[in-house]
Amino acid sequence: MDEGLITGGQAFLERRLRATGNLDLAVRLQTLFRPYRRRRRPADLDQVEVRANGLRLSSYVLGRGDPVLLLHGLGGTKITWLPVLGPLSERHRLIIPDLPGHGASDKPRAEYTPRFYARVL
Repeated sequence: MDEGLITGGQAFLERRLRATGNLDLAVRLQTLFRPYRRRRRPADLDQVEVRANGLRLSSYVLGRGDPVLLLHGLGGTKITWLPVLGPLSERHRLIIPDLPGHGASDKPRAEYTPRFYARVL
C-alpha cells in the first residue's frame, strides 16, 4: 500500500468511513481503487439472475470444468470473490451468488437461518 493511503476496509475499521444502504455498492466502489484497479476482471465473467425457491439471486458464473459454488460470508457479496476468480476459473466452473438478503439478490422477510439458506441454495 502506498504511504499515506489506506483501504476502504481500513477506514471503516478506524471509524473514518461509514457505510449505509446497499453495502454491495460500497464494496463495488472499493474495487475501483488500488490495489483492485490493477486486477483484470475475467473476460468470461457473466452476471446472471437465477430463481431459487421463488427468490431472485444475482450471480456470477464463469470458467470451465467441475462446478464449484462459492459463498460469501455474512455482510459480504459475490464481489468479495473477485480477487481469486481468475486462478479458480482455469479449472472449475464457478457459480458465485449473492445470498438472499445480500447484494443485488432479493431480500425477503424471512428468518435468515442456515436452514433457510440451504433450502434456497
